[in-house]
Amino acid sequence: MTSWRPANTITVKALALIWRDDALLLSEIHDDAGRVKGMRPLGGTVEFGEPWRDTLQREFLEELGTRIGLLDRYIVMENLFEHHGTPGHEIVFLCDAYFEDSNFFISEISSPSRQARRSPGSPDGHRSMNSPPEGWTFIRRACATGS
Repeated sequence: MTSWRPANTITVKALALIWRDDALLLSEIHDDAGRVKGMRPLGGTVEFGEPWRDTLQREFLEELGTRIGLLDRYIVMENLFEHHGTPGHEIVFLCDAYFEDSNFFISEISSPSRQARRSPGSPDGHRSMNSPPEGWTFIRRACATGS
């Protein structure tokens, strides 16, 4: 397994929030030992000169072989984090999206570089490893209302 470390520069990411009812499609993030250490929406790094919306289309075509539709409203956030002692810094574009093929939404997707799963929310307020992390509900609401 390759040991990934954050770049020593600010990275720009584009992530799609794909919801089906109360379920958000998330990708597992692994540590060096292969253990799941977190989850995040699918998307990827914006390449130089590439609009972030094009990044999302490219990533979904590369990883899942499908196209997505993007809503007009989006938010931008800054993500300062640490991964195995290495600091990371990202600017993240988050946008509600949907699969253009409405039958595409599936319970498990596997590819060589990531695993994604449909993660149900918990009506009783308790979160599990498969639930959206704390804060994502607010982010979805901000995207949906344009605030």
